[in-house]
Amino acid sequence: MKCISKVLCLCMLSLFIAGRARAEMGAGAGLSPWDTGSKKKEKQAKTADTFIRVLTDRFQLKLEDMEKLWAKGYGRNELIKLILISAHTNKELKEVQRKRERGVKFSRIAEEYKLDYPALLEEAKAVRREIDYKISTSTPAANEIYKIRLTTPSAPENDHH
Repeated sequence: MKCISKVLCLCMLSLFIAGRARAEMGAGAGLSPWDTGSKKKEKQAKTADTFIRVLTDRFQLKLEDMEKLWAKGYGRNELIKLILISAHTNKELKEVQRKRERGVKFSRIAEEYKLDYPALLEEAKAVRREIDYKISTSTPAANEIYKIRLTTPSAPENDHH
C-alpha cells in the first residue's frame, strides 16, 4: 500500500511540475509534439533603426560606423555616451570604443579623460530625449498624435489654492 501511495505522489508531483513549466512558457510558445527541435534559427544582422539614423545625422557621423556598433550590440544610450566622450575629448570614436570593449566602464573612461561623468550622463539623457522627440514627431501620423496630445485638455496638476 505504501508503494502505491509513493508512486501516486510522484506522479502527482511530476504533473504539477510539468504544469508549472508549461504555464511559465506561456501558450503558443512554439512547441508541439511533432517539433524535433532540429530547425536552426537564422541569425539576422541587426539593422539600424530610425534612432541610429537620427543619431548619425545629429552628430554628423558615418551611418556605416554606427550600424557596425549597433550590430555589435551597443545600445542607444551607450552609443550616445561613446559619441559624447569622443566629442568632448577630441579623441577618435574608435579609441573610446576600444576602451569600452576591453570592459572599461564609462565612468572610468570619463575619469581618464578628466570629464565630469554626472554631467556627461545628463547630457546623454538630453540627447536621448531630443532624438526620441524628433522621431516621435517625424511622421504625419506622429504629428497628428502629438497635436492631439497638445490640444486635449487635461486635469490640472496639484492645483493649490
